[in-house]
Amino acid sequence: MGGFGAMSYAGRHPGLFAAAASFSGAVDTQYVSPVSGVAFAELNSRYGTPDQRVWGDQTTDSQTWAAHNPTALAPQLACTKLWIASGTGTPGGAEGDDPSNPGGYMIEQFIWQMNQSFVRALDNAGVPHHDDFYAGGYHGWPYWQADLHWALPGLYRAIASTRSAVPCAVAAGGPR
Repeated sequence: MGGFGAMSYAGRHPGLFAAAASFSGAVDTQYVSPVSGVAFAELNSRYGTPDQRVWGDQTTDSQTWAAHNPTALAPQLACTKLWIASGTGTPGGAEGDDPSNPGGYMIEQFIWQMNQSFVRALDNAGVPHHDDFYAGGYHGWPYWQADLHWALPGLYRAIASTRSAVPCAVAAGGPR
């Protein structure tokens, strides 16, 4: 849940992080709620997804889920340079296939939908971002490694440029 964590922490602490990246991250934890809450509970032991032990029931505790959901926090990400990457979860991706991992394709298909929802929320909030959405791919290391190679130069520049930059001022309603 690293991509989720990067975006959730940056959204909950506006102005603290110069840059954040998500590679196949679950960046809309309320996507198709309450079904997503059930799916997260089922996938918890394999992928570390949040279940009721983390923020409670997704329906009755929806405010707590929203307080950690990167998509709900999109306006708060305006002070952070963002890189977002995900595949479509179908065979034929540039980094190869893994027929022994059908679950990796299934989860990536769902993750891709979450990423599309997240980017729409960023666009609606006027938050700039860099994204790489590609055909194919599964939820696995060959793709995350390629995503890191894509994002790392920009992340480095964003972090290095903050040494001389004026910090982003953040008000209660978001950045100004």
